[in-house]
Amino acid sequence: MIEIYILGGLCLFLAYVLKWLINIVINEWKKQRVMSSQSPIALKTRKGLVPFTFDCEDQHITLRTRPVNGNIHFVPTTKIVIDTSLVQSFVLQQLHFHYPSEHTVDGHIFPAELHAVFRSSEDCNVVLARCLALGEQPVWTAHDNILTAFKSGTVTLNAQELFSPSKDGWLMYTGSLTTPPYAENVTWFVSQTPLVVSDTFLRTLEAHFNSNARRIQPCNGRHIVAFL
Repeated sequence: MIEIYILGGLCLFLAYVLKWLINIVINEWKKQRVMSSQSPIALKTRKGLVPFTFDCEDQHITLRTRPVNGNIHFVPTTKIVIDTSLVQSFVLQQLHFHYPSEHTVDGHIFPAELHAVFRSSEDCNVVLARCLALGEQPVWTAHDNILTAFKSGTVTLNAQELFSPSKDGWLMYTGSLTTPPYAENVTWFVSQTPLVVSDTFLRTLEAHFNSNARRIQPCNGRHIVAFL
């Protein structure tokens, strides 16, 4: 009789251990499955065939600074809606910078990267990314306004300049947020042409966003679409 109780207890223990191991395997599988489309990724320039344009109702948009987890976000003071040639409307949530760039283009790491985070009409995340490059003559007219905003707390930007197509178009792919919780189902539009800024601008970004770039993630066979 004692042997039966011992055997029964052993069977229950082994069943518990087996269930525990199965749960570990399932959770790890789910984790790998969920985390298979992460951002940023390494991109290569390519020629776009289909035009992709933004149209913002407001010519100028005003944003205020907001500290978030040790970084600074630029949050719109009013609802900013942009329409696109993809028959979708995006609502701007915030702008922020990464130093250095998160995406690479043709193997090149840029000094910094600007992210404009939107929510689409389908309630999905959309991020417009523009890398920043050093130049003697900055071509981004918001250059000085951004520098002032770090002290004043507000900035006004030209929406058409910020959201208009870059010279060489955009690269689109499906990925994730690059900050915790790294949620996926994010549509990325990465400019193939960087915005040119000054050394002073980059040093200011370094002071506020130093080393907040996530490392490159595996592409895992994802399709990348080029737009004009």
